[in-house]
Amino acid sequence: MRKILHKLHLWMGLILCIPLVLLGLSGSILVFQHELEDLFVPQTTSVTGTPRAAGEILQAVRAKAPEGFAPVMFRPAATSGGMATVFLAPASRKSADGNGRIQMLVDPATLAVSNAAGGVMRQIFLFHSNLMLRDYGGRSIVGWFGGAMLLFGLTGLVIWWPKAGKWHKAFLVRRTSQGRKFHRELHGAAGIWSVLVLIIVSFTGVYLAFPRTVEAALNEVTPVRDMRAPPAIAITPVEGRKKLDIDAAIALAQEAVPDSRLNAVMLQAKPDQPYRVILRRLQDRDGSPAISVFIDPWTKRVIETRDPQEYSIADTFIAWQHAVHAGQAFGWVWRFLVFLAGLMPLLFAFTGISMWLIKRRS
Repeated sequence: MRKILHKLHLWMGLILCIPLVLLGLSGSILVFQHELEDLFVPQTTSVTGTPRAAGEILQAVRAKAPEGFAPVMFRPAATSGGMATVFLAPASRKSADGNGRIQMLVDPATLAVSNAAGGVMRQIFLFHSNLMLRDYGGRSIVGWFGGAMLLFGLTGLVIWWPKAGKWHKAFLVRRTSQGRKFHRELHGAAGIWSVLVLIIVSFTGVYLAFPRTVEAALNEVTPVRDMRAPPAIAITPVEGRKKLDIDAAIALAQEAVPDSRLNAVMLQAKPDQPYRVILRRLQDRDGSPAISVFIDPWTKRVIETRDPQEYSIADTFIAWQHAVHAGQAFGWVWRFLVFLAGLMPLLFAFTGISMWLIKRRS
């Protein structure tokens, strides 16, 4: 069995090393996405003034939006003097670059609108999330690559497992090692020290690609709530009645959840969908599961509040998946470990191919 797993591990690595290396490197870059965006295009303004209301910001964006695009999400400035962000989506997925949303930055004081730092970082994100093939099953392909990384971790653990009396050598690379032995020890030591993080990051990546499948499997063990706005929350437009605007919806949500700060607002894509106001308590760190308040703009009432403090264990597990995968959970230590995990496929590909070539020459 160990010999069979070794062959499987080897040939999967030779066949899949290039896409897995590229996905790993792009993931490492995205761990510091916001810092890199701020470095090249600082999302701050030198103008000081009183921030304008969310409705005015959206109105300014609509006036400058590309044809066929409409705002779908509003995010306020994260810091004093920062820029508000508005995400826009095309009426058809095949519009623009075929990959959906674009971002626009707005100075909250002057309402000056500019394109967000899309460029290279946006392309890296699209590659990592769906190989730039959103309309052709790219997200599913990335999910299967995540499954392959899980299999690499498990088969590698079996292959690495040392014999009795050799445990102390299995975690290290000896100075005297050369050639194939050096690559073998480096491959095994790097793998065992990073295997837990790799398995966690790979599993969360599989979840993000196949959320409904993973939730259905977990639901067989314990009930899991659908974190999206399910059909049960669908609302009925009231003819002749003026609907609630975004500022009133934000005020209503913050009244329902005191001592909270606004994180984002998911706007209505259709008249029968509610506002989804996303809040965080003042003491919550960024990346932790947020509070979602669903508001019916026609009847002007809160339909449902989803508070992480009231989640079951299964709901909490699901709610943390994105933050864990992106390195936003558990502080800077976890962030650095996720960054290193993205570099591991490159190291494994180099040492693995080197071992294979040296053995062939021998």
